[in-house]
Amino acid sequence: MGRGCETTVAGHVVYYNNGVYSVIEPQTIQLKAGWNWFSSYIDINGKTGFEKLQKALNEQITAELWSANLYLSMSFFLLREGYEGFAHWMRKQSAEETKHANTIAEYMINRQAIPKVDKIDVVPQNWGSAREAFEDAYKHECHVSKLIDLLVKIASEEKDNATQDFLWGFVREQVEEEASTLAIVDKLKRTGDAGLLFMNFKLNERP
Repeated sequence: MGRGCETTVAGHVVYYNNGVYSVIEPQTIQLKAGWNWFSSYIDINGKTGFEKLQKALNEQITAELWSANLYLSMSFFLLREGYEGFAHWMRKQSAEETKHANTIAEYMINRQAIPKVDKIDVVPQNWGSAREAFEDAYKHECHVSKLIDLLVKIASEEKDNATQDFLWGFVREQVEEEASTLAIVDKLKRTGDAGLLFMNFKLNERP
């Protein structure tokens, strides 16, 4: 058999021949047919370099689905309390989180990675008030922002520019998510019980 193929990975050249990968001196490279993003990224220790990133993206899918369940649970609570508008807003938020999970999964498939649906932990079921539910929603969005930042860091460490670019869309969206949720919390604090019905009516207008 001929020379096989080579590719540069993290500053090193990986040589493929008869199913065997080995690190050789840096030089011009040629990709083997079937070479893909996750399964064929080999570092100098012979490990799959994108295993960490694939694992992190799958964990984010789980986090997004947990978020979807959290907001759905909040919507049930608020509906029980008679706040149809608040419940409507939370249902929309739940659907958005499910969409995020699907977006990540589709991206992974496009990059020949394997998305997984893992076990989803139980979410809270009750809150002391409508305002408390929205305060928890804001805290949760701040937590999600930290998770996305960590993903960006991992993608940067793995020198995966495409995934960094993909994740920056989530970074920008989280700025909006935090701001919109905090705005609701601030208005609920300022208006107090007297403004609950008005806020409930306004949030029912969310498209």
